[in-house]
Amino acid sequence: GPFTAALTKVDPAAAGRLFEAMAANGWGPTPAEGSRLIAVMVAEGDYAGARAEWGRLLPRGAPAAVPLVYNGDFKARPGDPPFNWSLIAKDGAVAEYAPASDGAPALHVLAPALSNAPLAGQLLTLRPGAYSLSGKVLVAPGETGALFSWRIDCAGGGAALGRTDLTVGPPGWRPFAAGFTVPAAGCPAQWLWLTGLAHDGFDPAEAWWRGVA
Repeated sequence: GPFTAALTKVDPAAAGRLFEAMAANGWGPTPAEGSRLIAVMVAEGDYAGARAEWGRLLPRGAPAAVPLVYNGDFKARPGDPPFNWSLIAKDGAVAEYAPASDGAPALHVLAPALSNAPLAGQLLTLRPGAYSLSGKVLVAPGETGALFSWRIDCAGGGAALGRTDLTVGPPGWRPFAAGFTVPAAGCPAQWLWLTGLAHDGFDPAEAWWRGVA
């Protein structure tokens, strides 16, 4: 309500303690209140606290809120952005949870031809060290050249950590992978983004993704 909204804006830590006390007594914060608190904590750079609060707000029985990629198989799992996927559909772009031709869950995207378009993103809280981003992609036949890009950047306008571009390839699902390193300082959280790249022609590029980890 208005009180929790005001408390969240003024003192996120106190709001978090209040929400924990509410949950302990069997009546937790509303989804809107929880999302508001997490957004404020992220905006203030308290990424670890926001991730922990997000995990506490997941319903009983939900997958564990590990600091790696959440919901990499693109099922309709509980949990709001930014620690679950933000799916962006505007200016002709499409990003949605939808089964692929084999009936299994996937992320289905359409990327417009005329400009780069963010399609899906997630905020991670990886510890310093070396990592590999991997997954599987099925790109529909069509335009040639680079059509999609996965990239990882330090949150808060920090350094770019890694990028891999995807093109049309052989028919069927194919793996992709890219290595990157989270530095020991200055990168407490990272944004993982899938972007559709501008390409020749007028038709959108289409693809399905799964197993992103």
